[in-house]
Amino acid sequence: MLKIKYFIITFLFIFLAASIFSQDEEINKNMDSITGATVNKKAPLKLKEEEKQVIQKEKKPVKKQETKKTTKQRDRFIEFVDEDTRIVESEIKNMMLFGFDKNVLLTDVYELNLSSEMTPWYKAKDFIPDSIDNFLKAEPVYTYSKDKIIKPGFIKLKSDLGEQIFSYAYGLYKNNETKKAEMIFEKLVNYNHRVLESYYYLSWCKYLLKDYFSAISYMKETVKKAEAENIEPPVIADYYYQLGSMYLKIDDYSNAVNYIKTALEKSPASYSYYNNLGIIYYKLGDFENAKASWKKGMEGKDANSSANYKILQDK
Repeated sequence: MLKIKYFIITFLFIFLAASIFSQDEEINKNMDSITGATVNKKAPLKLKEEEKQVIQKEKKPVKKQETKKTTKQRDRFIEFVDEDTRIVESEIKNMMLFGFDKNVLLTDVYELNLSSEMTPWYKAKDFIPDSIDNFLKAEPVYTYSKDKIIKPGFIKLKSDLGEQIFSYAYGLYKNNETKKAEMIFEKLVNYNHRVLESYYYLSWCKYLLKDYFSAISYMKETVKKAEAENIEPPVIADYYYQLGSMYLKIDDYSNAVNYIKTALEKSPASYSYYNNLGIIYYKLGDFENAKASWKKGMEGKDANSSANYKILQDK
């Protein structure tokens, strides 16, 4: 009986010890997996394709840093830099713009361009003014000589209308509306009316506007045209005298003396010319010729020559 009890107790003891030892092994395995201290490293498991796809879907996309667009990238965009930028034909062939068919739209634009390129009637080369208003509105294109003188055009005004316009321009000139007068005299030359007289007054308009070199050029043209038309010598003499006086204004004394002497040769009785001749000599320091010129003018009862002669006599 005692042997049986002893056997049972021994069996229970062995069973209990085996259970405790088994539990310790399980605990050690769990600790190794937690701390990563397992000595025997097994090869990594191979994932199946389905598992890889799941993992890839679960990865969050990495946000890339924005970079500046390269030249090639920019070239893909249409930049409307200027009016020459156009959409190519292939890009619009299937488009409807504002409800219009492409052909209709292009026709409208073409007609608009044609109308915008049409020359206004008052700028047309063959436009002939038939009233003062139309003459003032006209914008002819001038042709110039090598001396920058406006040449007469190929269109001629009607005589009556030309006289009205010339009188209007002369009135502006006398009232010191020099710029307006200049514009009308230029048009009169272009439309072939009173070209000689228009050149003369254009010269004086330029002079009053202090464009002295243009004034001289137009006065030379006046002289040339007057001699070509055989105008009476006293009139031509006056043109030479005015030309000499203009050279005096710009201190070109050599040309001034020559042109005034030519004026006196053509019109010896024009004693008033001697006054400016005396002034030129005086500026040149030639007091004897200055005094002689003023004395000659004084003999012809020119008041300015007389006054200047007395001033020089008293020195």
